[in-house]
Amino acid sequence: MIIGIDFSRGEMEHRTGVEWYSHNIVKHLLDLGAEHEIVLYSRRGGVSSCCRDGVNPVSMVHLRWPFRFGWTQFRLSLEMVLRPPDVLFVPSYILPPITPKRVVTMVHDVAFKRHPEWYSQKQIRVLELGIRRIIKKRVVVLVPTEFVKRELLKLYPEMCDLDIRVIPHGVDHTLFRRRSPSPLQGESAPPAGGWQRGEVVDTKVVPPSPYFLFIGRLESKKNISHIVDAFVEFVGDVPSPLQGEGRVRSYVKSGDVETGFPPEADHPQGETPSLQTSLLLVGRPGHGYERFAHKLNHPNIHVIPSVSAEELVILYQNAIALVFSTLYEGFGMPILEAMACGCPVITSKGGAYEEVAGTAALLVDPHNILDIADAMIKIQSGGWKEKGLKRAHQFSWDASAQQTLALVCNKY
Repeated sequence: MIIGIDFSRGEMEHRTGVEWYSHNIVKHLLDLGAEHEIVLYSRRGGVSSCCRDGVNPVSMVHLRWPFRFGWTQFRLSLEMVLRPPDVLFVPSYILPPITPKRVVTMVHDVAFKRHPEWYSQKQIRVLELGIRRIIKKRVVVLVPTEFVKRELLKLYPEMCDLDIRVIPHGVDHTLFRRRSPSPLQGESAPPAGGWQRGEVVDTKVVPPSPYFLFIGRLESKKNISHIVDAFVEFVGDVPSPLQGEGRVRSYVKSGDVETGFPPEADHPQGETPSLQTSLLLVGRPGHGYERFAHKLNHPNIHVIPSVSAEELVILYQNAIALVFSTLYEGFGMPILEAMACGCPVITSKGGAYEEVAGTAALLVDPHNILDIADAMIKIQSGGWKEKGLKRAHQFSWDASAQQTLALVCNKY
């Protein structure tokens, strides 16, 4: 069987959720598809990091297209006419107009339909066209959670008779893993040769102080405004050169973050807060960024547009917690990535969040700033790392790829 895969999203240099899914699912499909011929349709060309020696023969077909737009609509469609595969797998659900008879695609979420205010009119038109084409072609639909399946059936009742399967995303346990304890310094020490706090990364400085972490595009649906407001509530007064450290609701002693001491309380053994807690936002601006950009001008808030996968692991391993109290997700891969690295997680109640995190994350009302701020205190009480590690190991890209390949080959 010839399996064609649209790899245009998985090969992108700057990846977010959909791009990381495309990259990881293809990498693991190549390890499993030994009895099939796999063709990757590439827009960029070159050798993919997914193609490794010793795996099933794979063809990387560079479909050249000189224009910024129209690659899927025209160039990929032309390839389907000239050299159609037996089945086409599209990791994102924007299908070409011309396809083989059997098509399998992943619908990650339908946030554009539920909350159109978070998207531009152009984005809405493209995404709506994608769903309508799925319905018209009667393709096999994958979704990452039961939540997305329910949303699809509520918003598009005409999809009730389509074959919709829930296949959860995975997490790369060879990359995202808990830091090995140092025999000299204990678990709080960064790995030897690793990325130390305070180094310059992509022209930004990782704070040398304890920090909360957010990973994702900086846009309205990620609830950045409320996360920032909650953080400001958490740290209290803004420090200044004249006022010293300011009012802090957490303190650091011997490298370990401890909690529960209001500014007027006596600290153990006369200790006072020695480092100011920071909020680190890793992501590029998205839709609605201009509405909250002014809030990021805070001395304890740091923004890094992008980091490598290896640097991201170090950030997870050293963070107090991941604050992922976003407003709408179809899955939320940072939740599992953080858990796999031993990083406690604060995330939102309901939707896909509880389906992914289970009882291993501290759940908050994403619309309640004080609820998020209080969670920043509670998350440091202990026990969340172990819960998260156990939960993360229930997900893997191998399992996701096995189910996906079986469905692509019509055996599932």
